[in-house]
Amino acid sequence: MNHIIYEGTPSLPHTFEYTPDCDAEMMLYFVGTAYTNAVGSKIGLELVIENNVVASTSVYCNSSRDHQAMHPGLVMYRFPLNIDESSHNIKPVSITIRAISGTVFDSNDYVTVACI
Repeated sequence: MNHIIYEGTPSLPHTFEYTPDCDAEMMLYFVGTAYTNAVGSKIGLELVIENNVVASTSVYCNSSRDHQAMHPGLVMYRFPLNIDESSHNIKPVSITIRAISGTVFDSNDYVTVACI
């Protein structure tokens, strides 16, 4: 069941919906790039599912305005399986990608979220 949930260069924060296949625990992989305008600071991204931070990725930047790849974030996660009573279909969950304070994300940066 390896597949990409999201990849792209969104404006942040970016919220989208994902419909899980099942309620089994799976490993989520989360990685991205970004930069900072402040020398010697940490940049990072958070993966938020249904208003809960479930994974984050970050890197410490010695220089400013240099796009940096962050360390991959890995987390075991069980998506909530909400069934629509009338259609018996699985309802999608809300996923948000957001930057931590001091992180700048532009059209040159990229984010990937995947189930592995």
